[in-house]
Amino acid sequence: MPLYNAATIVKELRKSKGLTQENLCAGICSKDEISRIERNIRRPCWFVFEKIMQRLGEDPQKYFTSIASIEEMKIIDIKNNIQLLLRKKTEGALKEAEVKLEELSVRGGEYNLIKQHVMYVKSVLAFYRKDFNAMLAYAKAAVILTRHDFNENKTFMLLTMDEIIAINNIALAYFNLEFIDKAVDILLNLKSSLDIQHTVEEERTKIYIQVTYNLTKYLGLLKRYDESILHCDEGIHLCEIHWQYYYLPLLLGNKMYACFYLNRQEEGKNLAKRVIALFEGLEKHKELAMLEKFLRDEFGLERETL
Repeated sequence: MPLYNAATIVKELRKSKGLTQENLCAGICSKDEISRIERNIRRPCWFVFEKIMQRLGEDPQKYFTSIASIEEMKIIDIKNNIQLLLRKKTEGALKEAEVKLEELSVRGGEYNLIKQHVMYVKSVLAFYRKDFNAMLAYAKAAVILTRHDFNENKTFMLLTMDEIIAINNIALAYFNLEFIDKAVDILLNLKSSLDIQHTVEEERTKIYIQVTYNLTKYLGLLKRYDESILHCDEGIHLCEIHWQYYYLPLLLGNKMYACFYLNRQEEGKNLAKRVIALFEGLEKHKELAMLEKFLRDEFGLERETL
């Protein structure tokens, strides 16, 4: 396995992207620290290096064994365990995640970027508890830790992944608090930020599709159907070329919803057939039943008559 020198990696990539040290380090570390890293005077902690690589559009994981210390690896292991527990969504798993989160706070408390991750996880836990005011507060706190000048109505360049998912959670919280217009404005700004920044392509694609799905859903609820369809088409295309089958039927469903309400009945029916086929293929039985009920209740359509 090759060994990498952090100083060379950061300096060469930064210059190739045409970024200043100040642009690159904003919110992550001081300009003095990144200068020391580039001059090989200081070894960056993994958490600083990871965020710098994300801003440079480089996958940090390939440098992991060369850069991360043993203690940092232990902290990352706790982070990974928390993410696995959150995906389970059961009450027991969420309580265990809270215990692990406390351990993460103790072991990684000296790192500002770990504090940010703790705030983000707390926003997720608040979402599962349906405490959306707390979710909003934690998600905002997570962003402000590294973006002191954060403004919900502003487009930011060079966002890290933790900043991106925290901003997405801010929009989700506003949606659940029934400030849907505000959620839409935040997601439109976030999409613009993702369009213009350097980001690892695979990570960017996944979060971009998720943001696009949420945006199309919210636009549909606001009856901004033409806008919803425009963003649906973009998201559907990305799902198809990147094999992202989780969101593909959901985006097709949002487009179907908009088409029916715009009286584009045949297009809506054709989309419904595609969504049904995908749900069956993915064995999404609950989602399939909900779709069939929606078609029946809203439009008097049975599956057999599509």
